[in-house]
Amino acid sequence: MFISDIYILKASDPFKINVNEEVAVNLELKRTEPCYHTLLVGRVYSKCKKSPIENATVEVFNNNFKPLFHIATDKKGFYIFENILSPGEYKVIASAIGYNTSKTKEIFVRDNSVTKLSFKLKKSPIFVKGIVYGKILEAVSRNPIENATIYLTSFDECSKTIYEATSNSSGQYLIYNIVPNYYNMIVKKQGYLESHPGELSIRKSDRVMLNIDLIKDSNYNKGTIGGKIVQDETSTSV
Repeated sequence: MFISDIYILKASDPFKINVNEEVAVNLELKRTEPCYHTLLVGRVYSKCKKSPIENATVEVFNNNFKPLFHIATDKKGFYIFENILSPGEYKVIASAIGYNTSKTKEIFVRDNSVTKLSFKLKKSPIFVKGIVYGKILEAVSRNPIENATIYLTSFDECSKTIYEATSNSSGQYLIYNIVPNYYNMIVKKQGYLESHPGELSIRKSDRVMLNIDLIKDSNYNKGTIGGKIVQDETSTSV
């Protein structure tokens, strides 16, 4: 059984107390970050030869198919999510270049327990779809941006969305099963300037890593005083 502190321990400032005196010492403690003791492990391998698949992507979603975490398998086809997932229900998918994407598997992760989940992928000689993945970051601070929406749109018509994904709490996103073609990539997030459409070429079996920086919208924090629109003086124009 694991035991951990709920609050971060903190020492008070030094103080002096005399005989028959009382001193009140108040401390404000911060809760520790969630610490889960969960383990999701497994292997991804070829269905026909039962050989391990290196660099296969294992993606974990919540019940609404919002992407949470993804990881690549090692040389022996193994993957591991250690102390990352909170106890609960998840959906998991595995994909790899040259293979058909697995069916969605539903699992329940328990605390202080090992959850095992492996995937057998079927090799396809005509499998030609690609993958785009990476992080959405704040341009200045380099902090990850959660819930940014990533669009792959028609190369000839930017308003026509072909693929769509959402970044997780670590800023990560993943779009898979992309048909080889030319696309525009656009990223949107409330409070930030929309990214400029970036041209993206997906070829057969491509695996493309692409990190996108977003700039804060200086007009987002505008307010009103006496019926007039004013802008926060701390904002900067871009």
